[in-house]
Amino acid sequence: MRVAFAGSPDAAVPSLRALAGSRHEVAVAVTQPDRPRGRSRTPDPTPVARAAGELGIPVLRPRSINDEDAVARLEEAAIRALVVVAFGQILREAVLGRWYCVNVHFSLLPAYRGAAPVERALMDGVERTGVTIMRMDAGLDTGPILRQEAVDVAPGEDGGALTARLARVGADGWPRRPSPMRASRRPPRSPRRTGRSTSRAPPSPWSGRCARSRPTSAPPARSTDGR
Repeated sequence: MRVAFAGSPDAAVPSLRALAGSRHEVAVAVTQPDRPRGRSRTPDPTPVARAAGELGIPVLRPRSINDEDAVARLEEAAIRALVVVAFGQILREAVLGRWYCVNVHFSLLPAYRGAAPVERALMDGVERTGVTIMRMDAGLDTGPILRQEAVDVAPGEDGGALTARLARVGADGWPRRPSPMRASRRPPRSPRRTGRSTSRAPPSPWSGRCARSRPTSAPPARSTDGR
């Protein structure tokens, strides 16, 4: 399956590498534009851009993935789906309405939707968090859940260490298990009814059965203004 990958920080790199080593073909990697660093203000690529270069994957650095030029580049790549991990941009109808979009989120949804889920979980002192792989819709992490993996928080574990561990858990499903992008013949579970209409996303290009989620002791979700 030809897919595009959208991500930016170190936490997204394990999923990119795993996806590139799976039966799927990563046609293009989409990431945030290079940012000036240091006194010299030299443009510095994101970790995903550097990893994609090592893997020989073309890199797209749009100001917004929803712009016409970016959408046209993705269409030229002839992708059938988009995998998103800590990308840093909100996907709009221009993207959600064209491709089947899957997001790897570092919490057990519906807990900790939106930005900084790991930090917020640690601030609340939860003993268990995890990774959710979900189909994206127009809401804030409200799409149907395809898979969840629970992870116990180690005593004294900080945000960086936990994020790195969750990034490995999120990546682990791509090469070794039935693909989390396989949509169930039955409608996937929605984390919560929101009353909002969702994007008119295209049907899944995959078939098969999704893994069941594990129970969580995480607290209820709280709304947030960012991703």
